[in-house]
Parts: sequence; C-alpha cells; structure tokens
Amino acid sequence: MTFDHKLWRDCREQGAPFQDQLLSLVEILNDGQVTSAEIAQQSDDALIDLFCELTLDFKLLIVFDNIDHYVDLETLELFGLADKFVRTFIASESSAQIIFTCRPNVNYDLPKSHTQSLAGLSIDATRSMFRKRKAKVTSGELATAHARTKGHPFWLDLLAAQVAKKTQTLSELMGDGSNDGSNIPDETLRSIWAQLSTKEQMTLQALAETVRPTPALEISDYLGSQLRYKHIEKSIKSLKDLNLVVVKVEEEKELYELHPVIRKFITNTFKREQREPFIEAIIAVYDAMLSSLTGKGLESYDAANLQRWMESIELLLNVGKYQEALTKLSEVSARFRTKEPPNEFLRLCDRLFNEFDFLLLVPEPKFEPLFDCYVDLLTNLGRNQDAASALEDYFESLEGKGSRYIHYCDMQTYLHWRSEDYGVAIKWGKRGAELKTRTDVDTVFDTQHNLALAERDSGAVEPALRYFLAGKKLKDVISKDGVDPDRDEAYYGNIGRCLHLMGQIDNSLICYRKSGQVLEQLGSEASIENQAFLRQWVGELVWVKSDIELARKLLLSAWAKWKIVSPPKANRLAGRARDSMNININLDLDEIDQAERAFRAWVSKKS
Repeated sequence: MTFDHKLWRDCREQGAPFQDQLLSLVEILNDGQVTSAEIAQQSDDALIDLFCELTLDFKLLIVFDNIDHYVDLETLELFGLADKFVRTFIASESSAQIIFTCRPNVNYDLPKSHTQSLAGLSIDATRSMFRKRKAKVTSGELATAHARTKGHPFWLDLLAAQVAKKTQTLSELMGDGSNDGSNIPDETLRSIWAQLSTKEQMTLQALAETVRPTPALEISDYLGSQLRYKHIEKSIKSLKDLNLVVVKVEEEKELYELHPVIRKFITNTFKREQREPFIEAIIAVYDAMLSSLTGKGLESYDAANLQRWMESIELLLNVGKYQEALTKLSEVSARFRTKEPPNEFLRLCDRLFNEFDFLLLVPEPKFEPLFDCYVDLLTNLGRNQDAASALEDYFESLEGKGSRYIHYCDMQTYLHWRSEDYGVAIKWGKRGAELKTRTDVDTVFDTQHNLALAERDSGAVEPALRYFLAGKKLKDVISKDGVDPDRDEAYYGNIGRCLHLMGQIDNSLICYRKSGQVLEQLGSEASIENQAFLRQWVGELVWVKSDIELARKLLLSAWAKWKIVSPPKANRLAGRARDSMNININLDLDEIDQAERAFRAWVSKKS
C-alpha cells in the first residue's frame, strides 16, 4: 500500500503522556491552522475524534516506537488515553494505518488489529553477524551468548563489536552467567567500559547527561575545556563501531544519543557529584546560546530556543538545582498558559513539585504565580484529580488562613468552574472574597474574576455583570464609540455573554461586535476557540432577530472553527442548528469562505 506521508514518533521517554504525541500529530495534520496549545484545551475524546477526522481521507502511516510504558502488564493492552485511542481509531473510518512497537506481547481481539511478535536472531543469523563484524568466537561461545541474550540483536551486536577489537574473548565478556537471561550481565558493561579510552568515556558521560540527540559539534562545546573537536570526532567514530551510540539523521545531519541501557549503566555507575561537572558544562553551553538573545523577551524565542530553555530546566532538575529550575519555569509560564502545548511544561513542574520539599519551594518569590499556572493548566487539560491533589499539597503548606488562603480559594474556584460544578465554585469564590473584603488585607490574590465566571454560568448573571463592567456604566460600554484600547476581547465578550443570558439581544450584539473587532486586530494571535464561541453566539442572536441567512453563515463559520479544535462541539452545534433553528450546516469550502467574509462584514459595521 502506498501512503501520502509517513511519520515516526519516539515514545521511549518515561512519564511523557500519550496526549503529547496526539497533540503534536494533530498540530501537524492541521497544517498550522491551530497551535497544539489551543488543541490541548479539548477533552481526550475530542482530541481522538479530531485525529480521526483529519485522517479520514489521508493515507498516513504512523509508527509509535517504544510504547512499553503505556502497556498494562497484566492485561497486555494499552491503558489510559493510549487504549482509548486504539479502540476509537480502529472503529473509525480513518484512512491512516498505525504501528506500535514494544517488548510486551500486546494483543487486541478487535477487527483490523494485528499483533506480530518478533523473535530474536536465529543462531545462523547470529553467526553471520559475528562473521561480518570479524569477531572470532568458538561455536560453544556463540551458542552460550545466543542463549543468554535470547537472540537480542542489540546485545549480540554489542558483544560482537567488542570481540572484534580482540581485547577480550566472548567468554570473558559474558561473565559467570548470573544474569536473568534477558540481558548481558552488568559486569559485561563494566568490562567494556574499562577497555575504553579516557576520551571515549568522557564522550559517553557527556552523552549520558544530554536530554536530546546531539550533534558532534555541540558535544565538543560541552567538553571544550577538556577535549578538542577532533578528539570528539575520533571518539564518536570508535563508539559507533562499538555499537555504543545510537545515530539519528535529521536534515542530513548526524545526531548522537545513547541506548537507554547504556545511559542507565552510566548514570547508575557514577554518583551525582561525579555527574555534576558534565551537567554543569551542558547548562553553561545552553546559557551561552540563550544569552545571545539578550534584550529579546521569552515571547520572541523561536521553537528551537524555547526547546533549549526547557532542556536547561530539565538539566537543573537533574543536578538538583530546584530553586533555579523554579525561577526558569516561572519565567516561561505565561507562554505555556496561552501559546505553547503545555504538557512538557507540566511534566517539568511535576518533577519539581514531587522531587523537592514542597515547603522549601513556597518561600521562593516566583512560587505562587508558577503554581497558579500549573493548577490552571492541569484543570484546562481535564486533569482534575491531579489539580485537586496539587491543591491538597498547597493547603498543607498554609500557616493559617492568611493571604495565601485567598489564593487557595481562587484556585479552587477556577477548578470547580471549569468542571461545571458551579455551586462549589461559588462557595469557594465567596469565601475568598468575603475574607479579603472583611480584613482589607493588602494582597494581589483575589477570587472575584473566577467567582463572576461561575456566577454568570450558573444563572446568577447580574452580580457577574457588575464585576465584568469594572466600574464602567453599561451605557458607556454599549455606546457607539469605538473599542477602548485598554480593554481586551474578553472584557467585551464577558459583558456580552451576560447580556445575552439576560435576553438583552441588541446590547449583547454591540459587545460581541466590539469583542470581534479586538479579535480581528489580533489576527493569527487570536484564539480559535474564542473565535468559534463568538461566531456561534452572534449566530444564535441573529437568528432570534430573524436574519436566518446571516445566522446560517455565522453558524457555519463557527462550525468550521470548531472542526479545527473540537469536532464534537462542531457536531453538537450542527445538531442544535438543525433541530432548533431548522438550519442545515454542510461542508462546503467555498461557502465557508463566504461565511467567514460575512462575519467580518458584520464585525466591521458600526451600528
């Protein structure tokens, strides 16, 4: 079968959620129309539906490599989102084909699924491998090595490469046979390590501390004070011959990393204080790269430099510099809250809050805004249990009901509002607001905004409207004057939504139009989800005013936006338009363009 495109995804990294893989794929398949940060706001079901929708007529081959940590070892099926993805994908009409690779013998008794177990090398293939490596061994040694490794290609090739150097026999490398039969003994790796030159050992130690495949020139930068580039090149060539490094080619450039077994051996062999010089050297190179951007805010960092920033945080965590990691995470948190896929940010926050004493982090100046962003993002991703657990840790760190308790109330309000548990959200919001008002405490923490959101969506619209007006009179907001440059789209959108729910259609449309004008000014920076909501709400109100043709166009425009970020919401909108408004929404690219122009024309009207 021929494919339109082929993609390979490495899932080896422990702790990386399967959602990261789906977010990345959906962003690619959307051809840049939407960022994965926006897609990440959708539920797991919506995310899977979006992938299947985008691959309906696209013959795509995807390989999810090394998915072992997504496997339930008792049921021998995937678990969590990965399992839900498999089952939904198999039942869908998607034209894509997917291959998963792992060591456990995963098997699904479902149509269109197939499991293929790959056995180890045969004894003849093993003999051929040693012959090609010019590694001379006896038949008995070969049979023993084949049995002990169960024919594992990596181990056998590693052994053959060492024997070919003629420094040790295969029997010496294999040791006394005390291993479990699935890997070669730890003594074997120690023996191999002892035969390496100091330069080769240093190169491997540097690679063991890297967090991504790395080119030789960058490895040379890490070891620049100790080894010249020509020594690095020579060491890498030798290590490649010995099968001790993994080579990846990206954009015609060779990148190097270690097989997980080799990396684990090195990191387990050397204590943290022995590893620190290598990690510090890598961090210094990262800092030098990023210092060249002095004067440019983090908002201007391109993807490569943002990735370096995040990798430097991982290195700080690896070396135990938790307070520095907290500072760097806080400096980039705003970008992950609004623009970037948040899962890598959350993974590093998880490490920070789980590996270090929570109470020692609390006094850090940037702890509160970082933790607030962390809980918000967990909530937005639907990880409500994780958010609730994090808030329990936060509560345990409180010393009485001081100003930080108001922050705790606000985070609880947001969590329950997003969960549509409005009664509980209002309870927390009012508790924090009453405490702040009664004591007149001097603090930046406040629950009023999230309380107003919960009140509005619960039906208690009037107090929410008073808050969103922010001291302005409604008649001034809905006047014919233009948009206040100090107000954003959310200001007008929230007021418009309150008026919408109160049945004040004309006034609501005035606010929606102003919100739309701000969104138009933002251009590509505007949230697609906000654009979809606005088009939908305006379409509903225009329909109430009996402009059926304009309503159909606006709802079609909203539907097209929802199709990008959330097919389930698009389907619900189409169903509601058909059943309640007698409006049929169909996929027609030309008509969608006309619908979008109709919305922009509506926004540009002054009346």
